[in-house]
Amino acid sequence: MKEVKGLKNNNIDYSFSNNAKLLMKVARENQIPILKLDPEHDLFQLGYGRYSVLFKGLVTEKSSGVFSSLKRPAIINSLLDSLEIKVDNPLKVEKNYKLLVVNQQLKAVLEVGSSRKVNRLSQLTKESKELIEKLTQIYNLNLAEISVWTDDITMPVENWGEISDIEITPDLSQYRKLIDLEKMSRELIDYYAPARIPIITVVGNNHEVIVSLVDSILQKVGLKTGIAVNNVIHNQEGISQRSYNLSLLLQNKEVEIIVHGIMQQDLTEQDLPYRESELLIITELSSEQDLTFANSLLKLNELNSNLIAINIDQRSNLKLLNHCEEKEIIYCSLNPENLVLKHQIKSHQPAVFTTENNLVIFDGVDQLPVIALERLTPMIKKDSELMLGLLFTVAAAFVFEIPVFVTRSILENLTTVLSEESNRSNMPIN
Repeated sequence: MKEVKGLKNNNIDYSFSNNAKLLMKVARENQIPILKLDPEHDLFQLGYGRYSVLFKGLVTEKSSGVFSSLKRPAIINSLLDSLEIKVDNPLKVEKNYKLLVVNQQLKAVLEVGSSRKVNRLSQLTKESKELIEKLTQIYNLNLAEISVWTDDITMPVENWGEISDIEITPDLSQYRKLIDLEKMSRELIDYYAPARIPIITVVGNNHEVIVSLVDSILQKVGLKTGIAVNNVIHNQEGISQRSYNLSLLLQNKEVEIIVHGIMQQDLTEQDLPYRESELLIITELSSEQDLTFANSLLKLNELNSNLIAINIDQRSNLKLLNHCEEKEIIYCSLNPENLVLKHQIKSHQPAVFTTENNLVIFDGVDQLPVIALERLTPMIKKDSELMLGLLFTVAAAFVFEIPVFVTRSILENLTTVLSEESNRSNMPIN
């Protein structure tokens, strides 16, 4: 998993707090995307798009801020009274305990100042444990450190001296010898359930047309898309904004899927998230340097994308196929006599291609006509970039399980619009 700092740095920045670094370490191990935003303020994001969660250290947008400033025992006791939790022992108390609660479950009890770093959780009564968890449940605290003063932690809560502090950003490192912090961090992350949104990356110097076509069909089936082409970010409201990274799109809570176009030379950029793409579309890799780099990515299995759609009419692209054994490859060709295509079909592997009469998808079992070529205008049929774009659009629809009859209907409408465009360079990007 490659974490991203403004999409520029793949290593955890040590100016982040220990808490933040711990969460990022666990996220990386669990293949959760990391977007590092502001180390100085401990600000980072786990997940992309609608599944993203913004963290400031241990605090997220879902965290309750009620207790962030409650340091006065009198106020806390008033809250406890409202919950009918009585803590009122007038005797002088010298022992301080910290109770760590994660996802509203008491995980650890630390005796402050003790040379014995042991978890004293088992010493609490069942009733005391339930009352502490009840406090965090009512106030929706998924993470809290509750400071307790008592000479005897084994006594019922009403015999404790006081609960003096509720901290929502505890220093987790002090519990390292008491509990498995990585397991605890995993539980915390699971609570928020950050995840990646699908990214489709189109690689090649003619990627703009393909990005636009793929984006169009995804929009037509109701997906909220965001696209980035040549460092310009667009969304469905037609707003565009100059940006030299994808961080704005990746933070957009409305985006369900990103269609991302990059030039072939951008493959060598470490800060681009194409390696995490759900689908990687390769239109052309003509440069020997880019081919060598792409080969090394595949050989070392550094592409998490398990689905690759590739233009096999571009002879140089064929060099990549030797290292794609662990990937599912969708071969795309405008030449039905292409020998590589025929071998793919004979091997019952998916392919999208044109025959004499139709644009066809082979799903591994059947050849399914998607659209009749006679429905396309001569202008479209003569434009190899547009035709290739239609092949990749069908491949994307197949990957995202859009039924063929739906794809056919959308393409018929889309090609009608395309045929009305007198100049393809003016084709709007949705």
